[in-house]
Amino acid sequence: MAEVVGAFAVSHIMFNSFRAEEPELVYESYSEIGRRVQAADPDVVLMISGDHLLNLGGGIHIPFAVGVSDSWEAFGDMGVPVRERPGHRDFAEGLSAFLAENRVDAARLESEAFRPDHGYMCPMLFNDPDHEMPFVPFHVSGSLEPVPSLSRCIEVAELIGRYVREVRPAGERVVIEGTGGLSHWLMMEGHGEVAEEFDNWVLEQFESGNIAALQALTNAEIFEKSGNGGLEVLYWIMAAVAAGPIDSSDRIFYHPEWDTGLSAIEMKLAS
Repeated sequence: MAEVVGAFAVSHIMFNSFRAEEPELVYESYSEIGRRVQAADPDVVLMISGDHLLNLGGGIHIPFAVGVSDSWEAFGDMGVPVRERPGHRDFAEGLSAFLAENRVDAARLESEAFRPDHGYMCPMLFNDPDHEMPFVPFHVSGSLEPVPSLSRCIEVAELIGRYVREVRPAGERVVIEGTGGLSHWLMMEGHGEVAEEFDNWVLEQFESGNIAALQALTNAEIFEKSGNGGLEVLYWIMAAVAAGPIDSSDRIFYHPEWDTGLSAIEMKLAS
């Protein structure tokens, strides 16, 4: 069986805001999580995030999808360089088949129709500045209603964890990373605000290893307390469940002075 050698969660934007006075500090914060991913020396990074209607807009609503390709070209939004990164077709095709066998009809996204946007490629800039680390994008629809329920996301994440541990070959090293959040209201009332109290509560649950408290949330609660963009915490929780069990987490940074509650954690896996 394969081994989960690292579990991380990180926000996925880097654009400045009128309140951000120390962009160099934020850049260094992102670089730190990148160094930790590199230190895990993964054979593949499974990245759980969501398309921002750049590929899957226009009425196309796909709750879950596996990116299946030998390589990925960045969409290029938010200043991310339009360059190719290696995919991991074997891992992705196996995951797609395993989910189907277990009653999850996840779509397949091929590179001809899907170019990962900043949700994937911004964190990968720091994970892999040399564009050599294979990664598999796993899409969860957090931008179109109905957003998959947290309970359904947890079921899917449990299957992802089983796939890594039960199906993948021995010796394979896997990093699981959820990207997005934390709180932000996007193109609606509250745009530009963050919910520091709720963000810190979420981070405290990760730090103490209290994933059960996070799993007890509902989408409606998350939306009310942290905005439509705050629903991206679903990706963090999925990463924890897929990689788990989690003993605790290391808060790498939290910068609420930007247009979202920028944050990152490294989850500590139970021995």
